[in-house]
Amino acid sequence: MKRRHYDEMHGADGDVRAHFRALADWLAETPAERVAEKRREADLLFHRVGITFAVYGDDQGTERLIPFDIIPRILPAAEWRALEAGLRQRVKALNRLYVAQPALHQVDFGWEGFQWIDIHDVDNSIVSFIRRARDPGDFVVLVANFTPVPREGYRVGVPAPGFYRELLNSDSTHFGGGNMGNSGGLPAEPTPWQGQAHSISMTVPPLAVVFFKPDNEEIPSQGS
Repeated sequence: MKRRHYDEMHGADGDVRAHFRALADWLAETPAERVAEKRREADLLFHRVGITFAVYGDDQGTERLIPFDIIPRILPAAEWRALEAGLRQRVKALNRLYVAQPALHQVDFGWEGFQWIDIHDVDNSIVSFIRRARDPGDFVVLVANFTPVPREGYRVGVPAPGFYRELLNSDSTHFGGGNMGNSGGLPAEPTPWQGQAHSISMTVPPLAVVFFKPDNEEIPSQGS
């Protein structure tokens, strides 16, 4: 039967991966009741220290546990080094963007620096918002997709006309992504949307965040 998911513990041949063998042996020797007991202990500890969250729109305000698996994920040293290098790369890119764009840091503690575009798209699990600098005409639009499903032709309201340049796309191949995006930017259309006077029809990559900013330069032609 074809495997539909990635098995961290077992290879394609069904054998336990070398770095998981000690854990696999422990699991084989440990009664299921003991593992379930440890699961309950972890749940009680999380409740006790408040590692919980409430779902937006849940009228009952039910506190839910942060998802947690008592079975550890084991990564070989080479994979840890790759993860560390990737995290450093992403943090550097975000820091450069943060410093270069006043809209991302000038008004952190006032309502003037933030505006939701859409927080209600639960069907697509996409949120979008605007960050503004002290000059309200200096702003950045952020769109985040929290699912592994790309959304093509997804319309987002924007406050001004012009060409919206893609400042950063976390799905870029530069970050090891699939490079789904918007060819560097998109022209705004005079289509009112989500309470904004204009909108852009974009591709939202899977599990990614895209930053846009209106470009003062002339909108490029289709052949550029």
